[in-house]
Amino acid sequence: MRVEERGDAVWHITWSFPLDEKRARREGYERRVINGTIGVDSEVVCCARCEAKSIVKCGSCGKVTCWAGGPTSKCLWCGVEAMVEGEIRSMEVGGDV
Repeated sequence: MRVEERGDAVWHITWSFPLDEKRARREGYERRVINGTIGVDSEVVCCARCEAKSIVKCGSCGKVTCWAGGPTSKCLWCGVEAMVEGEIRSMEVGGDV
């Protein structure tokens, strides 16, 4: 996902694109960290692969994963399925999550 900080103190997801883990590490994305509120613009698809419109942070492995809505989410990283407990207002996100 590409995010940009705007004047409203929110990091906005502006678009997404498929990127394999090897290339992400080569580009150094795992060293970039965003700490704050992450907003999703209504017209933006968060995941270029599955076209999910939202994201959640996995309570098991701590990584960000796609969420298509509904009461549960299955983490694409670790496979754990769990209840979505509510909206997250702030989280620290790095390129490797």
